Amino acid sequence: MWEIRFRKEEYSIRSGVAKGRETPAWFLDCPELLPGEEFYLVSFWRLNTERQVSNGVLGRIPWSRAMDYAVNQGVAPDMLEAFWRILSALDTAYLELQAGEYNKTMQAQKRDLQRRSKSRRDYGRS
Repeated sequence: MWEIRFRKEEYSIRSGVAKGRETPAWFLDCPELLPGEEFYLVSFWRLNTERQVSNGVLGRIPWSRAMDYAVNQGVAPDMLEAFWRILSALDTAYLELQAGEYNKTMQAQKRDLQRRSKSRRDYGRS
């Protein structure tokens, strides 16, 4: 989850640090990757482009694409299930983060629409 959030907010964090702002607490809690774990993150970001989008909603990374990628990368057959579970956990965290951002955007648009509607009604009263 840390890596996914960092990728999304990297520019803001670096910009804030350059301006002397305090670094967010979650950023300081960066997990240390064990040897070989970076492979899963790199795999996730490469496969992230394979997901489908329908009506603005992100779908999951397709299992078939993940398996093709894993086999092409030389993942041993007895490790394919573990690869999928790790990739799927990263995908779930990513989708949850994206859904939260989508909900924030929708709420902001709704508030903006309500303000505009109210100002139009008020304009008609004058």
